[in-house]
Amino acid sequence: MCVADVDAAKRRQLPAWIREGLEKMEREKQRQLEKERQIQDAANAQRLQEDVAREAMSEDHAANKGGLTAAVKSRFVRTPVTFSSAS
Repeated sequence: MCVADVDAAKRRQLPAWIREGLEKMEREKQRQLEKERQIQDAANAQRLQEDVAREAMSEDHAANKGGLTAAVKSRFVRTPVTFSSAS
């Protein structure tokens, strides 16, 4: 017999109201663990997105080699605008 079988046998001997309480606590614990996992996944996704954006910015900077640029904000395309430094 494995430990799970022993635990199940012991649980069956408990009064119904105690078993229900234990089951409720286990469900709440699982919900909490899932919620924490989702929060962690969201934080990891945000961190990854920031890393990708930071890398893209450094690539843009390296390609531009110090020229003045301004990022044009658009929902559709991110296009850098280059200004000439001649006055």
